[in-house]
Amino acid sequence: MTALPPFLQRIDLRWGAVLLSCLFSLLVITLNPIPNDDAFGYLRAAELFVSDGLQATLTSYGWYGYSVLIGLVDAVLPGDLMTSAHVLNILAFAVLVYAFITLVMSYQHSPPVTFFAVVVILCFPTLNEMRFNLIRDFGYWGLCLSALVQLIRYCRTSHSRHAVGWVLAMTAAIVFRLEGLLIMLVSPVALLLQREVALNERLVRAGTLYVLAAAGGIVLLLLFLPADISLIDVFRFAYRWYLPLLSNYPETLTNAAAGTPLALDVTTDLDGFTGKGFFILGLGFVYATVLNLVMSLGPVVSLLLAVGFLTRKLSLPDHARWPWWFFLGSALLALLLFVSILQFLTTRYAMMAALLLLSLLPLYLDSLYRQAQDSGHAKRFQRLFAACATYFLLDSLVSFGYSKDYIEEGIDWTRSNIAADERLTTNSPAIAYYSGLVPEYDQVDTDVMRVLDNITREGFLVLDLASREVAAIETIASRNRITELARFANNRNDAVIVYRLSP
Repeated sequence: MTALPPFLQRIDLRWGAVLLSCLFSLLVITLNPIPNDDAFGYLRAAELFVSDGLQATLTSYGWYGYSVLIGLVDAVLPGDLMTSAHVLNILAFAVLVYAFITLVMSYQHSPPVTFFAVVVILCFPTLNEMRFNLIRDFGYWGLCLSALVQLIRYCRTSHSRHAVGWVLAMTAAIVFRLEGLLIMLVSPVALLLQREVALNERLVRAGTLYVLAAAGGIVLLLLFLPADISLIDVFRFAYRWYLPLLSNYPETLTNAAAGTPLALDVTTDLDGFTGKGFFILGLGFVYATVLNLVMSLGPVVSLLLAVGFLTRKLSLPDHARWPWWFFLGSALLALLLFVSILQFLTTRYAMMAALLLLSLLPLYLDSLYRQAQDSGHAKRFQRLFAACATYFLLDSLVSFGYSKDYIEEGIDWTRSNIAADERLTTNSPAIAYYSGLVPEYDQVDTDVMRVLDNITREGFLVLDLASREVAAIETIASRNRITELARFANNRNDAVIVYRLSP
C-alpha cells in the first residue's frame, strides 16, 4: 500500500497495536464489569493456590496453570484477585495481538501487509467481544502463534535459537491449555516436507525439535517431582470429562446417533455401529466443525477467505506453508475431537484454527488493494475498508444489547441488606462471588429449576432470571414460603429477584 504515510512505514506498528489493545481491553472491561461464569472457577482456584499452594490447586481443579499465574500476579499487584486476573488477561491479549501481526509479517514483510494485519486483529469482533471474559485461552492462543512464528523462522534459517524459541513458546502455551501437547507433537513433522532441503537435514531439524520437546518435558517432570505431584494424574483429572467418552468412543458415537432422526439408519443396535452410520456421523461432525469455524470468523471474513482460496489468491511462501498447515491441522483435529466427544459448539475451542485462517486475510486484502490500484479504484477500496473497519470495531467494542446493570443493582442489594451470617442461595456465580456470602461461589448451580428443587433451609434466595424463564417464575409463585423482597430488571424483563425463604 504505497498510500501509507511515510511515518507509518518507519515505525513498528506492532507496539502501537499493543497499546490500542490494552486500551480496548480497559474499555470493554469497564463497560462489562461482570465476567463470564467460568471466571469464578479460575478465581476460586487462584484463591486456593494463594492459601494452600500448587498441589491443592491441581488436585481440586486440574491443569489450572492460569489460576496459578493469577495468584502470582496478585502477589505483586495491589487490589484483589479479580483485578489481577484482568491485568493478566490484558497482557495476554497484548501478546496475542503482537504475535498475530508478527506471524503475518513472517509470511510477507511489507508495510501494507503489516498495516492490514493491525487493523484485522484489532477490529476482529469475536475476539473483542471476549475481552471482559476471564479465560486462559488468550494466553494459549498468543503463545501458540508465537511458537508458529519460531517454527517458520526455524524452517527458513535452521538457527537453533528458533528451535529453542518454539519449545519455550509451546511449553508456555501448554501451561494455559493442554491441547498444546497435540500441536507440539504434530507440528515438527512439517520440517520433513521441505523439499528444497536435503532429506538428512530435514530429519536432523525435526529430530532436534523432538529432542528439545522431550528435554522440556523432563524438566517439567523434575520441577513437579519435589512437590510430589504426578503430572499423569493431573492430566487425567484435567480431562476427566473427555477420557471416559474417548476410551469408549464407539458407544459415544452410538449414543449420539440414537438421539437423531437418522438413528435407524446409523445403528443396527446399541452394541453395533454400521459403516454407513459412522460415515453419516463423521460428515455431521465435520459439518459442525466447519460451522463452528464460520461462527468464530463471522460470515464476512469467512466469505472473503473462501473467495480467496477459490480464486487462488491466498498462498503462503514455501518457508511458511507447511508449518501453517500442520498448526491448522492440529487445531482442527482438537476441535473435531471436542465436537465429536462433547457434541456442542463453542467459539472458544474453534478460535485457534480461526486465528490461523484469519492470519491469511491481510495477504488477501493486500492483493485486493493492489488490484484496485491497477484498475484505478484505490480510493473506493480505501473508503470501503475504512467503513468496514469502523463498523466491526464499534460493533465489537460497544454493547448495543439489553443492559446488564440490573445484575449489579442486585449485587449491591445483597451487600447492603444481607448480614454476613445469613444464608444466601443463588443461581448466579457473579452474585455469589460479589455478595461475599457464598464461600464456594464457583460451585453454584446455574439451573434455576434445580436450585428451586434443592432449597431446604430458610434464608435469602437471589435469582438471575431471563425473561424467557416462565416456568421458574410460575414455580416460585406457587410456593407459599417464598416472598419477593426486591426486583431489578432491564427493558426486556431480564431480572435479578430477591426472595425471602420462610421456615
